[in-house]
Amino acid sequence: MINAERLSKIYGSHGNQVVALDKIDLQVAPGDRIALLGRSGSGKTTLINLLAGLDRPSSGLLEIAGQGLQSMSAEDLAFYRRDKIGVIFQSFQLIAQKTALQNVELPLILTGMAKSKRRKLARESLEKVGLSQRIKHRPYQLSGGEQQRVAIARAIVNGPSVLLADEPTGNLDSKTAATIEGLIVEICNESNATLVLITHDESLANRCASRICYLRDGQLFDKPGEAS
Repeated sequence: MINAERLSKIYGSHGNQVVALDKIDLQVAPGDRIALLGRSGSGKTTLINLLAGLDRPSSGLLEIAGQGLQSMSAEDLAFYRRDKIGVIFQSFQLIAQKTALQNVELPLILTGMAKSKRRKLARESLEKVGLSQRIKHRPYQLSGGEQQRVAIARAIVNGPSVLLADEPTGNLDSKTAATIEGLIVEICNESNATLVLITHDESLANRCASRICYLRDGQLFDKPGEAS
């Protein structure tokens, strides 16, 4: 599902460059659940942005489901994000003025889907995360855990083949975090989606992922000792 070969991302101009990712190799099979561990500044967010098609590699190969992202046009990347990828952010990133239902249906509006159909799919997605009774509530009327459930519902409403979770429990208390962890794993099991979990929490990685890799200074390692 994911194939990265000598993938690099460099920011800045010559003489003032920051190497965010340094020639990493990563292969993830369809339906696999992988966690990428690393401290702040290790390259985690850069990698998630590349996988999501939000940024472009400086060099190397990046293929998702057989599609080479490095050579895609801006329009093709937009279609890729719409059709293939679901992203769960630490900060929820919900639109305050919109209801839970309206937030979840946003990705479907971009497809040109009829309003009645997208509303139906958005309701079904909210039901999957246990929020069928909260569809008319706005973010300020929801708890942190409920807001993250809305964000998960939005991420899965288009049936993505790859689910990217960037510190999905970072803003939640431990009890709520455990519920969200279980929900993410359950959704991936049911849909056979490939999960890429970005975190600094090794215990979270062990609970949610079947494989763990480690990022340090833009490099990727299979064992924690190699990254120290």
